[in-house]
Amino acid sequence: MVYFCNSEANATVNDQPAESIAIYRVALNYGLRFPLHPVIEDILNKYELAPTQVVPMSWYNICSFITTCELHGLTLRPERSVWFIQSQGSQAD
Repeated sequence: MVYFCNSEANATVNDQPAESIAIYRVALNYGLRFPLHPVIEDILNKYELAPTQVVPMSWYNICSFITTCELHGLTLRPERSVWFIQSQGSQAD
């Protein structure tokens, strides 16, 4: 079950029901989707974060970066816990 929390100043995702994951609804507006993109999984695992510990603006930045790479035909690949951008091939000038 996913528990949604409004992004009002006094609303937090710290009090979600048992057996659920809490995220800010605005994170979905910013592009967060399930199942999580491998880059997002790696970030959460590397820094030992739960999705609730990532603020909405950070979700916006992460999801925008992934989308921008995909729109430009770039592949993100892990290399020793660092993500590299790899071109899908040469592009004509």
